[in-house]
Amino acid sequence: MEDYSDIVYYVRTDETVDCFLKEGINTQIIRYNVLESYVFVTKAQPLVYFKKGRINQDLVLSIFATDDGYIVFDSGSHLFTIYKTMEVLKKSQFPNIIERGEDEFTKEPFIRATMFGGNKYGFSFGMIYVRVEYTNNKHKLNIDYSSSRFKFTKYHTLHFLLDNGSVLSFRDFKKPVKYTNNFDRGDYINMTTSSIMTNQDIQLLASHKVLKWNLINDEGTILAEQGVPSILSMPDPLKEIHREVFQDFVASYLSLYDEIRGDEDYRVDDEAENEDITQSSSTCYVYLMVDTTNNFHKIGISNNPKYREHTLQSDKPTIELLCAKEYPSRAIAEAFESALHRVYSSKRIRGEWFKLDPSDIEEIKQTLK
Repeated sequence: MEDYSDIVYYVRTDETVDCFLKEGINTQIIRYNVLESYVFVTKAQPLVYFKKGRINQDLVLSIFATDDGYIVFDSGSHLFTIYKTMEVLKKSQFPNIIERGEDEFTKEPFIRATMFGGNKYGFSFGMIYVRVEYTNNKHKLNIDYSSSRFKFTKYHTLHFLLDNGSVLSFRDFKKPVKYTNNFDRGDYINMTTSSIMTNQDIQLLASHKVLKWNLINDEGTILAEQGVPSILSMPDPLKEIHREVFQDFVASYLSLYDEIRGDEDYRVDDEAENEDITQSSSTCYVYLMVDTTNNFHKIGISNNPKYREHTLQSDKPTIELLCAKEYPSRAIAEAFESALHRVYSSKRIRGEWFKLDPSDIEEIKQTLK
């Protein structure tokens, strides 16, 4: 197998191989008819051929795959890229970027995406763009659309057919409002509305692919219906990848939501633990605990820190008491606890839980000797 190093050159990483045409080569490049982007190719498989020099020359040269992987053809001097795994291809071509944060005013957690399968506005279902987010302690399916194409009301229903045969239905849409973030999508996307999603909806979307969708009105008339993705001319391999990318997105979203639900355990203050407070003692302790599953640390107070450790372990067995210092009264312990909370406030996750560095942990241990 010839490598034609005088015509092309390769750029390699652990995950990809890029093939480029050298500058100044006069060719007619032709892709082998049986190949399309996003299919799996094997080493030594012919990928493209071209005629060197004049188009009617007899000399035909072929470029072969140097590695197994998924191919994406390019244009110009960049002939193609081979992605060695499907995961690498999806992350490169159709990235999902989801952020988890906390509202600076209400301190409520949120999950929102800045990139949906390579699109910063949402997943395209025809003229509908779907965005999933978690705000105000609710899952929301946001629909951005063109008012010239659809007329959403609370009586309309959006159905998703999943690959296990089940159907997810979303209705009771909020009153649509004008969509203002459409400067890159054109004026045809000018309205937005939303419907509440349940935890079960999220679980299903994270574990099954969406095969088809339709929108019906209150009379049961189908206003729109297409497969997923909605671009009918899209090659079959790419259609399947798009389904997987959407499923990956919801799975990542669910993972972040599970983290938030886990953090709900960290909101509980020691003051609320009546069993702990009623322990008969005139003294009080400031303690440091760790959750070994995520390395988050809790700075709290307790009349009996070993008992407090036991009560927390009933819900999260991975919590361990690292150290504790006794003070003559609860009021003094609260003062020292508040001081430590202020010192490490920039590293607070929620409530009494902090994401501490090893140096921070050592400082607290020294303080609580």
